[in-house]
This record gives sequence, structure tokens and C-alpha cells, in this order.
Amino acid sequence: MFKKLALVAALAAALGSAQAAPTITNADGTFSFGGFDWASTASVWVRDYDIVSGGTGRTGETDIFTLNYQAYAVNVQDAGGANLPLAGLKNTDIAGGYEYTINATITESVTCLNDNCSFVAINIVGGAWDVYYDTTGDAVLGAAGISGILDGTNILSGVFTSGQTMLGPQGANNPGNVTLAGTFEGAVTFTDTTFINPVLNGTEAVSTLQFGSNTTAWTRPTSFDGLGAVGADTNTDFVGQADANQAFVELPEPGSLALAGLALFAIGAARRRRA
Repeated sequence: MFKKLALVAALAAALGSAQAAPTITNADGTFSFGGFDWASTASVWVRDYDIVSGGTGRTGETDIFTLNYQAYAVNVQDAGGANLPLAGLKNTDIAGGYEYTINATITESVTCLNDNCSFVAINIVGGAWDVYYDTTGDAVLGAAGISGILDGTNILSGVFTSGQTMLGPQGANNPGNVTLAGTFEGAVTFTDTTFINPVLNGTEAVSTLQFGSNTTAWTRPTSFDGLGAVGADTNTDFVGQADANQAFVELPEPGSLALAGLALFAIGAARRRRA
């Protein structure tokens, strides 16, 4: 009986260690970490989108396009989803403090769902993203262009591998007056454990995209950081507003996984001997 209790305790300790909440360290200290609330005034740049409505016989027609996204965090959230009390976080276009920024490039497909392609489905094909920590808060999302996104320390990187299908109307001209909402899932491929600990594994971003007259309290940028000038909107290249929250999960330490596996094996062996 004593041996069984000891093995159960070892398993509980192993699993408890594997499930410890990640932490984030910045100029304000070290805190429980769950994700970022990215600015609702951020932007996406859609390129090579070759679908408009019109004609007939277009059901199933598909195109591949690229979406670039840049933003800074207005809040950092703990493991329970609550906003952390970070006095030094810069979360406006006003310089000062420290900041977190994100740069993402996502490849997506658009598919016509009816005869004249007035209704479409949008799915993620793939994509990569990087999150930066900058002790000099200088990111700007305003009309003069997006800047200060890429000049911090890269603390997280990853890929988007799947996502919820976004359905919406398709106009004869782009961008239409459209609001789209979807969920993007993926993996973390790099964690700088100086700032975030332990190594993270997965990510899920919930995003709302707004185009045309559906945008709210948003200023169209004239350029994206590192990508150059943004021209006037066309049917194939256009800019819209983006709001997103991104959550993360940890990758259990190998030692914790090994201990959990050993405890499970030992419990199974003890049960077999007793039988």
C-alpha cells in the first residue's frame, strides 16, 4: 500500500510540474503569462487577392493570397486571461516605456461558394509570426505608416498551421464593406527563455478583420515596417483593420514527462504483480 501511494504521489508531482503556468519577465518584473491582447487599431495588408464577384459558373473557383499583419500589445494577459498590471507597458502610439510587437505573414485561400462568387470561404494555408520585446517603446500604427515593429528582441516565433473557416460576402470591387472573424491555430517554434519560461508549444489567435466602411476608430497606414509603402487600394491589393488576441500553451519539460511516464509504468507494474 505504501509503495502504491508513493508512486501516485510521484505521478502527481510530475504532472503538476508539467502543468505549471508559464511566466513572462519584463521591466516591471516576472508575472504569470497566458498571451497578448494586440491593438484593435492594427492593420492587415492583403496582396494578390484575385477574386471578385460576377459572372456565372464560378462555384469552387479558388485563389491563394498573402496577408501581412503588424501590431503592438495593448495588454499582456496572465494564464487565466486577465490583464496584467504593467505600469511600464507602452500601449499607444505615444513613445515611452517598453513594448511587445508582432509581425505575421499568413498565406490563405479563398474559394467561391456559389455561382457568381458573391459568397466565399477563406481558409489558412500556412504562415509565420514573430513577437518582439523592445525596451524602447517606439512602435507606431498611425497614418504616417507602421514603424518600430521589428527593432526589438525576438522572444517568440512560430507558425500558423490551421484555422477556422471564415465565411463572408464577396463584392464586385475590393475591399468591400466586410467584417470577418476567425481563429488561427499553430505552433511555437522558438521561445527565448530569458523572457518567457518554460518553452511554449502551441498558440491560438482569435481575430476580427474589418474592411471598407466597417472599420472603427482606425487610420489606414501608408506603409508597413520592413515591407515598404502601401499604395492605393485595388481589387487585388488592399488594407484593412485587424484586432486580435493571442494565447499560448507551454511545452512540458522533458524531465517532467519522463518522470510522469516512469510513474505510470511503475503503477501499472505494481497492479500486474498484485493481480
